[in-house]
Amino acid sequence: MRRMHKPEPGLPADAQDKRSVIPIESGDVEQWLQGTQEEANSLLRLAPVETFEAGPVAATPPPRQ
Repeated sequence: MRRMHKPEPGLPADAQDKRSVIPIESGDVEQWLQGTQEEANSLLRLAPVETFEAGPVAATPPPRQ
């Protein structure tokens, strides 16, 4: 995630913007967006590893200019 969310050198560690992917079920979208903080917190759980696709990706050449 460091490549996606580069640290801001002028800010202390506890003031850095921390983000992460939160996978939620499609049926939970309204609760995530419209619910209370407690309801949203209840959706924060580890997703099964099968939820994600990961692996090497072939490099693509840079676009021609």
